Amino acid sequence: MGKRNRSCYLCGQDYQYCPTCSQDRMKPSWMAEFHSENCKNIFDICTRFNMKLLTKEDAKVALEQCDLTNKANFKDYVQRDLKNIFAEEPKKRGKKVEPVVEIEVEPVVEPVVETVVETVIEEVVEPTFESHEVVTIENE
Repeated sequence: MGKRNRSCYLCGQDYQYCPTCSQDRMKPSWMAEFHSENCKNIFDICTRFNMKLLTKEDAKVALEQCDLTNKANFKDYVQRDLKNIFAEEPKKRGKKVEPVVEIEVEPVVEPVVETVVETVIEEVVEPTFESHEVVTIENE
């Protein structure tokens, strides 16, 4: 069986790969879609970014390890993803916030709690009713 002519899914470069041929069968399976590991990695990073599996910062760090010199030949949607990943975030406009100044406040403590407690204790200790007298009968 002859090698099959293929076109890289990312950059469109033509290459040959046959997963059943003796020369190619030990090669990685991603070669069915991409001519190089670099193209596979770029496509994978952009896909994971779109699926929100990678943050913008993580995607940027991962793409810095890749060779992007051929990006003019990348598919339109991959170029759009790269543009979004490497785009600078717009600075938010707003009012300038003044720094917070801490003010020391001394706590105000009054002996109000103590007088209330003493008053309650006095009311409880002094009964307001007359006590019963105990009568004892002696045996005659």
